[in-house]
Amino acid sequence: MRELFRLFRVRIYRKDAPYLPLLSLAAIALVVPSCGGPSPEERFAERACSTTLVRARQMLELHDDVVHTRAAPGPDARAQMLRFISRGEDVTTKLRAELRALPVPDTDDGRKGADLLDNFARLASERLATEERRVRALPENITLAQSIGSLERLELEVVSAFADLTAVVGVIATEVPELAQSFEEAKPCKELACLRAD
Repeated sequence: MRELFRLFRVRIYRKDAPYLPLLSLAAIALVVPSCGGPSPEERFAERACSTTLVRARQMLELHDDVVHTRAAPGPDARAQMLRFISRGEDVTTKLRAELRALPVPDTDDGRKGADLLDNFARLASERLATEERRVRALPENITLAQSIGSLERLELEVVSAFADLTAVVGVIATEVPELAQSFEEAKPCKELACLRAD
């Protein structure tokens, strides 16, 4: 770089100054790439974790609602559980659609990272679908004890679905070398890794 500027300075003082515009362009071309924005891997990590963070927080809200309802279930506990499950399925369905819409780095590791994100969101969705089948099999007029027991189980499944959403950051960091640093350093990924269900 210094050589370029030395050459640039020499050309200014020479009478063949028509090279000045070319040298200016060359200097800009050398400087601009180093000042460029984030890499495709960094953008992918930032967007994937931002999207997942929003949906994981929604899953935490759902968890809090399940815990609150479990403390004092009403006569419509079965219907309430089905509404909770529907909310959770909505969260995971939207997450999968949003993750699939992200631009993925055009590398094998980029595609592997995208597949891992989708698989973990799918696992969360499958947990909730299984729980929905179990709750639908309950009688309409379940007892208080059945309500509490079912809500406890639903709470565990929601926490597990939440864990599926947040665990993917660590898995990508260990399983996908090309994306590891981007997923470890992106601010939303750090926030996602720190989320906890109480």
